[in-house]
Amino acid sequence: MGALALKVASLDELQEAIVWAKVLSSLDWNKDSFLDAVLKGVYTVPGDGMIDFDELTRTLANLGYQGWFVVEAEQDPAKAPPLEYARIGHGTLQKALHAAGYTLVEGII
Repeated sequence: MGALALKVASLDELQEAIVWAKVLSSLDWNKDSFLDAVLKGVYTVPGDGMIDFDELTRTLANLGYQGWFVVEAEQDPAKAPPLEYARIGHGTLQKALHAAGYTLVEGII
């Protein structure tokens, strides 16, 4: 199983990528479950990981993408309080979408 880093631009992001790569490489893909990956911290929300969502949404806008943007982040709630991380993800994605020129429809869930 591979991994894709969309951007590693700063020293902080490079260090974060190294930590994430160590976590990812610690998984035994023949034995460990999805839950094992969640508990080890492989997944997170926009704004907490290493993907540049400003660049990603700008690229999608330039390509004319008009579909849904859905955030799924399975995390250990003992390590990543759900409400706090939901706010981080929502705020980061909302900011990136506005910057890319998308119009958000509020209140529809």
